[in-house]
Amino acid sequence: MPEPPAGQLRSAEDVLDRALVLNVVISCAYGLPTLAALDWLRRHELLDLLTDDERDFLADVSEGIHVEDLARKLQVESLFTLLWALSLVDDLAFDRGCGDDVTRVMPDIESGDDVSEVRAAAARRDPDELYAALDLATVLASTLGDEDLQLGLSPGDVEPYVVWERKRALHWIHGGPWT
Repeated sequence: MPEPPAGQLRSAEDVLDRALVLNVVISCAYGLPTLAALDWLRRHELLDLLTDDERDFLADVSEGIHVEDLARKLQVESLFTLLWALSLVDDLAFDRGCGDDVTRVMPDIESGDDVSEVRAAAARRDPDELYAALDLATVLASTLGDEDLQLGLSPGDVEPYVVWERKRALHWIHGGPWT
């Protein structure tokens, strides 16, 4: 998919495709066999949407290397944000993590679930709502500490990764790179 200009919102289809791919990557961090994951991506014509970094991670996992598993598991907050942007979850509260809300929405990869229901239900939120969420995430991330080093302290009970992952997803929705 071509990259939109910075600041231009990505389409609902692009956001959903990124969410589906990210769900597969996170699932592999939790133990989904890589071959099953790649087969599912291929069947749903999403295989080409893996980033190079995600391809490397899946190759490592298939070879039994699990160094990045925790970091990939934390990306569930990015996934949750993408689902929120598609109106598939209701609330993007920054005072708590997403819990198990993601598993209620995403198709079960191991069961071979199709994506037609989630595609039919996805509708991108109003641009003003998306811009406001990005502004809030940006302010919150700047107060936590060094985002580039992923070092910081939260003033409350929510871990900083929740804010950083959500900001990453919102930045991407607004035309930024998926890094």
